[in-house]
Amino acid sequence: MKRRFKPKSYVSIPLLMHASAITMVRQSVVAGSVKSSKGGFLVVGVTVAFRDSEIVTITDKNGSFRGQVPYLTGAINLTYAGMFPFSGPFNK
Repeated sequence: MKRRFKPKSYVSIPLLMHASAITMVRQSVVAGSVKSSKGGFLVVGVTVAFRDSEIVTITDKNGSFRGQVPYLTGAINLTYAGMFPFSGPFNK
């Protein structure tokens, strides 16, 4: 009986290279102060929210705020109890 040559079958397993790119986002520091439109005195405790992000801070005893955002231009929302909210742009 003649033996038939049976070629071995090789399974080709593709090698998947998982290259995870770590994007380094440069943080921009946005700082300022909130003053009253009447009298120009600094306002303490104003909520400062950076639009299109989850970054929120409040003004300190000098009416100043500071936040790190991942973009150079944007808008901030200012809210204070008993006052109308204010939105305004910022740029670096």
